[in-house]
Amino acid sequence: MSLSQLHISDCPDLMSLPDGVKRLNMLKQLEIEECPNLERRCKKETGEDWLKIAHIPEIVINSEEIQFLGSWQR
Repeated sequence: MSLSQLHISDCPDLMSLPDGVKRLNMLKQLEIEECPNLERRCKKETGEDWLKIAHIPEIVINSEEIQFLGSWQR
């Protein structure tokens, strides 16, 4: 079984994502809520952690869809 969805919420002190996230090639959805440091670091194309998550088809930060690639269904 592979991880296909990851929801991170209410982690105001979480400073960044681990490098291993970029190797989660079966991850289809990432949702981040109420994590101000991650929200900044995962900003599309300019955030410090963007390259770690750019391969994920669906990325939602604070209920705003910032990336949707393909037709993956929840």
